Amino acid sequence: MRQTNRPKVLFYDIESSPLLGYTYGLYDTTIIHVERDSHLLSFSYKWQGERRIRSHSLPDYRLYKKDRYDDTELLKDLHALMDSADLIVAHNGDRFDVRMANMRFIQKGLPSLPIKKSIDTLKIARSRFRFTSNSSRTWPSTRRLERSSPPTRTCGLTASTGTSRHGGAW
Repeated sequence: MRQTNRPKVLFYDIESSPLLGYTYGLYDTTIIHVERDSHLLSFSYKWQGERRIRSHSLPDYRLYKKDRYDDTELLKDLHALMDSADLIVAHNGDRFDVRMANMRFIQKGLPSLPIKKSIDTLKIARSRFRFTSNSSRTWPSTRRLERSSPPTRTCGLTASTGTSRHGGAW
């Protein structure tokens, strides 16, 4: 049972398709015509305090059989999920996931999400560590990070309140 004074924290990641367009050459980055815009392929998520990680992907939805690029139902589920969270946590979430989701929400006639408190783990990695790569796949295990930080904080954050030890709140 969730305590009512704790924020509802969502850990999530989205996967999207590449943009399909035409260029004059392999190394020409100028797209002369966009054939198909990016769309959502899937998302995975976990609520703080739960063990189970859940995933949704286009083939899970009935519209996929008619149009494998139609992400409408997937977007509706993602919108409801993100809207119900008090705090959202993602790797590169501020620069990619939230912006991509909001673009697709608007394109499908859904409202964009209200601004949420967020923790972007890529920002934390870049500000606190000098990894060879800031991809979450190359990080040391969370266990090692937790041992190097005070027990109630990981990478200088208190997840239960969304505040930084450096002051500000998200």
